[in-house]
Amino acid sequence: MKKTMKKIAAATLAAVMVTGMSVSAFAEAAPEEVVEEAAADGQVYTNEFFGFDFTAPEGFTLDDNTNLTEMNGFDASKDFYEQVNTALEAGNLVYIMLCTADQEADGFTDNININVIKAAEGYSDETLAGEMEDAYQGIVSAYEQMGATVTGGFEPGTFVGKDTQVVNLDAELAGIKFTMRQFYLIQDGYLAVITLSAGTQDRLDVLEAGFAAL
Repeated sequence: MKKTMKKIAAATLAAVMVTGMSVSAFAEAAPEEVVEEAAADGQVYTNEFFGFDFTAPEGFTLDDNTNLTEMNGFDASKDFYEQVNTALEAGNLVYIMLCTADQEADGFTDNININVIKAAEGYSDETLAGEMEDAYQGIVSAYEQMGATVTGGFEPGTFVGKDTQVVNLDAELAGIKFTMRQFYLIQDGYLAVITLSAGTQDRLDVLEAGFAAL
């Protein structure tokens, strides 16, 4: 079971990559603003830069940057936020938030992760909409390379009161079924990808209900 869960976790994380999107070393805001305006306090994660907060449901834990350090390939002996700044400045995709269920249910550990990357100059909601087909196919490919079967699609929607693109996927890997919902936010030259993964649609809805606009 542990091997299976690690494989599913790898598939989930690989699927958030912004494959096919126009990303480059451009941003209107400094990396420090992205980092300084996002922080976890107990069960609440606040991101003033992108304008939302998230209250973790009962039975979930916000990461204290221990797992985020590993996910980003950072040096645990160095300051996490300084490494985030450096990585963003270099144009790399960086995981800035992780929240996971304390226990798995039906073989799956529900989770949320958020990553950020610099967008290309002039990147807009219209640009994002035009690139969603390639991005969606990249997500599906990431799952299928892990051996998962995938169904789903993407469509315009809203997240914390903002118009965005929404990806919905149902997947099965090694006999374990799970579902994923992904939102995209653009702010001052940065693109944030918010990924929710759960064993069922109902559990996914509970995770989404934890988000609110500031």
